[in-house]
Amino acid sequence: MPRTAFFAAAALNLAALLCAGAAHASDGLDIPVLLAERGTRLLVVEFYATWCKPCMAAMPVWQKLKETYASQGLRIAVVNTQDAEGRCRALPFSPDASLCDLEGTVAHAMGVGGALPAAFLWSWQGNLLVQKGHVDAVEREIERYLRSAPRVLLQRGPGVPDMAVAAVRTALGSDGKVLVVASADEQRLLDKAKRAQQDPRYDEKAQCQLGAELPPNAVLRVHRVSAGKANHLNLELQDLESGCLVQSSSADWKGEVETAASEAVAKLLRKLRRDRVQMPGSAAPAVALPTPEPERATGPRVSGGAVAAGAAGGGPKVGGGEISAAVGQLVVTAQPKDAVIVVTGPKNFRATARGKFDDDKLAPGSYTAEATLAGHESARQTVEVEVDEVKTAKLALARLGALEVVGTPAGAKVEIRGPEGFSATQGLPVTVSDAVKGAYTIAVSRAGYEPESYTATVENGATAKVAVALKPPGTLVVEGTPAGAQVDIVGPGGFSVTRGLPVTVEGAARGKYVVKVSRPGYAAVQYEAEVKGGATATVAVKLEKAGVAGAGGGGGAVAGAGDMQGYVRISPGAFVMGSPEGEEGRDSDETQHKVTITRGYWLKATEVTQGEWQLVMGGNPSYFKACGANCPVEQVAWHDAVAFCNKLSAAAGLPACYRSGGEFVGLHCTGYRLPTEAEWEYAARAGTTGARYGNLDGVAWYDGNSGNRTHIVGGKRPNP
Repeated sequence: MPRTAFFAAAALNLAALLCAGAAHASDGLDIPVLLAERGTRLLVVEFYATWCKPCMAAMPVWQKLKETYASQGLRIAVVNTQDAEGRCRALPFSPDASLCDLEGTVAHAMGVGGALPAAFLWSWQGNLLVQKGHVDAVEREIERYLRSAPRVLLQRGPGVPDMAVAAVRTALGSDGKVLVVASADEQRLLDKAKRAQQDPRYDEKAQCQLGAELPPNAVLRVHRVSAGKANHLNLELQDLESGCLVQSSSADWKGEVETAASEAVAKLLRKLRRDRVQMPGSAAPAVALPTPEPERATGPRVSGGAVAAGAAGGGPKVGGGEISAAVGQLVVTAQPKDAVIVVTGPKNFRATARGKFDDDKLAPGSYTAEATLAGHESARQTVEVEVDEVKTAKLALARLGALEVVGTPAGAKVEIRGPEGFSATQGLPVTVSDAVKGAYTIAVSRAGYEPESYTATVENGATAKVAVALKPPGTLVVEGTPAGAQVDIVGPGGFSVTRGLPVTVEGAARGKYVVKVSRPGYAAVQYEAEVKGGATATVAVKLEKAGVAGAGGGGGAVAGAGDMQGYVRISPGAFVMGSPEGEEGRDSDETQHKVTITRGYWLKATEVTQGEWQLVMGGNPSYFKACGANCPVEQVAWHDAVAFCNKLSAAAGLPACYRSGGEFVGLHCTGYRLPTEAEWEYAARAGTTGARYGNLDGVAWYDGNSGNRTHIVGGKRPNP
């Protein structure tokens, strides 16, 4: 049957069980038919539910088993049972067949009930290899079975042509049940068979135990038997270990040998299968199997009646019941009924159920039952199961509590620590649902506010509330003239900022601040201000002209360093300009040459900020405006930059360094100007000779660490 036909047959047979509610699972699953399909050597029926965590965790293992052993004859059917929430949704792998068993009809028919996980494994002969096992037990048995899978050595009898042996080999291969050994193994097995035949215990007439799995090594003897004009193709399968006859079959050999071989192999495989597949609850066949005489091609045939009772020796008649297993029963119930119960016990026993667990075939020993449910505290109990006793456990799950943190200011950072390693950080307000019973600590903070700490105790089924009221910050305002003067502010907690006049600091932490105001050409001044919670502290500034020329290029008088806040004095000197060949990032036109800087100059320590540009130019062209006034201005053309320099010069009473149209006056200009390429590289190298003066992440923002946005100026380590 094609593979797709196997899937359809499996699905229909499983569905038949659901509709009929048969007491015997084989009536609906039709396991003998599934096992008889070509290519099927092993069949798994696995029960699962989405509420069964071990079941769902095992799905990747089932998928791996299917991928690994499908080519070796493994087929997997799954049954979704007692799972109203799951509703038989798609699995993470594709089994060979699947069935919805939402009412549990199939599960109860197979003896599973609500105890999951559970899986069954059959060999193609109808033997139940694993009963209600877990995926690991099934995997071990699959590996064991395939390691010792029946290997048959074909042996030709007298007068049998090679084509007959080849036809038998082809018929066995097409069915896929047994493995015909390769030629490299044949001589080894043949030698073993010969040695076994010389053993005095060897008896080729002895009949092997019926219903047992095929031996790992066997010889299939192919004979041609003639009786008058009739010819027969006989097959005798013999165990190489014991020498006993496993089974035999015969077919008329009238015409094509392929027909006779196919018929004889089919008869042999039918005889090797059980008349009734082993089903859960019994290691023996469901009905007693007769022990037929092996077919013989020739010889006398005897018929007659049964030997009368008491004949030839007689003996006592014994009646009685079967010996039952020494097991006990465990019943576990949970409240609420939606709780998932996990039971563990001796010999790696593990089962999962929802609401109620009931198993009357447990080996004696200690079992632990644990129930869990979202929003509830788990419950656990250990029970000793005894032979022929019913033990019970009742697990009541308490509803978990909650923790609420509310108050002001909204968005304040709330850090919560609690039992069992619980940790969370959120913005105010915060709600912790399903909180475990116990003590919690809450730390609340926000820039500019005084931090506060709180404690709370959560009880099951109740909500603990914490009210937060951080003390508010204040506001610092620095205003006055001249507009655009540099304002440096230092305050509590390491607060430090540089802006252009006027400056407003909202959310300022309470405490004392030092405010220093400076501008080239003016005398710098320093103030002190105290900020109080919820209040505004104001500093009024009026700078006086210093009566000296401002900064810019070389030549002429310049202001003292104390009046040049935000600028660095660069002294004259010489350096090698350009990069050596092989240096990372080097351009092809960078020919190294010595340059001498003959005059000193003042250079701004950082990029021009958005705030500085706004104060001087009256607008902000930047794309990254959200970065803030202390971030570099961008989207500025060269003509915009020289216009900015001229405006700075005009505000300081200095000559403009650029004429209309951007023509540069010359290096003798004492106003504000752009540095030359040599002045820039001289200052940037600062006496170093490498590609950079430190680790790139520590000295610069670039595409690898900037997050594709600008950042506040002066945030990286400066050069020497």
